[in-house]
Amino acid sequence: MRITTSAYHKITQKIGSAHSEKGGVLMGKDGVVTKFIFDKQAHTTGSTYTLNTSYLNPIISLLGEAGLDFMGIIHSHPQGYHKLSQPDCDYFLSQIVKTDMEFFYTPIVFSARDGAEYDIFPYKFYKDSTIELSTLEVVPDNYESFFAKPSVEKEDSSSNKIIQHQNYLFLIRVILYSWTLFFTTLILIVLFILLSFQNTN
Repeated sequence: MRITTSAYHKITQKIGSAHSEKGGVLMGKDGVVTKFIFDKQAHTTGSTYTLNTSYLNPIISLLGEAGLDFMGIIHSHPQGYHKLSQPDCDYFLSQIVKTDMEFFYTPIVFSARDGAEYDIFPYKFYKDSTIELSTLEVVPDNYESFFAKPSVEKEDSSSNKIIQHQNYLFLIRVILYSWTLFFTTLILIVLFILLSFQNTN
């Protein structure tokens, strides 16, 4: 799961620094989470978290008009419960079947406020109810230029190919020079032998 630095910090502030069963919605584009909407009006207890859709949906729609896509739902669990619960899975399934998405992100957070080490488990929940633990990758807010860096590597690769080509040409020249020197030396030796033979006669 790729997420921008600002979105990651907001999750840390709003969920990672509060008691468990807090959450919100992930929005983004280009496969990158760029916005975290904290569900400050969620219905929560010490062990349950229920989205306040009447609060979140208008914000989701507004961000959608701005070009962002819904990418998932994140919430925190009490210390030790790092996997999605069955109620979590049932709710996510009821939501994903309403979309044309193959999967969305459903990360679980451990809050430092609960005495645990702050951590994020970036799960992906698929339409067939398959759950996959993805890799968390924090990227700069200007991730477009960050992802453009491989083009520099391509340029380096092209430069390496040019250097390799030049090395091959140099090697060929050395070989040709060596053969020329060899045949020149051989001819001189033959001439020397012939002259020596004539002088002897």
